[in-house]
Amino acid sequence: MVTNGTGGHRVPGTRIGPVVIAGSFVSVFGANLAIAAIDRGWDGTSVSIGVALAAWLARACTMGVLISDRGITLRSWFRTRTYTFDRVRGYDAARYSGILNGFGVSLDPFFPRLRMLTLRVGERWKEFPSTICSRPTAKRLRDEIGGRLRADDVARE
Repeated sequence: MVTNGTGGHRVPGTRIGPVVIAGSFVSVFGANLAIAAIDRGWDGTSVSIGVALAAWLARACTMGVLISDRGITLRSWFRTRTYTFDRVRGYDAARYSGILNGFGVSLDPFFPRLRMLTLRVGERWKEFPSTICSRPTAKRLRDEIGGRLRADDVARE
């Protein structure tokens, strides 16, 4: 169990999706970059691209859903958001809809396997594609969040 410094922990499996996605892209682009660097040598552009790829993979390793006594922290590609439990009115692990499938849900090859966290904050539902995860991890997410929220305050929808 990984703690987040506030008495909470990362839900197991919630960073696997981002690491696999970033790792796949970094492997392909990194290999092409290395081949080009061997052929032409390392220049400023090659070094910059290499640093950006390493930073992307490093960020993926810090992503995920962290749960503490206060609320839910979602670490995505570009920012980190925390929602206190008193603001969360609903939650679910909906089918994934993000950049990998063109934000679509029809004829989606990812539908049978991949999920993402959705939260109802106030009266508005918010989707978090950066929480891409497997169905077993989605079940863990629902169980963790449901265990922290009182049944009379929040409904899983």
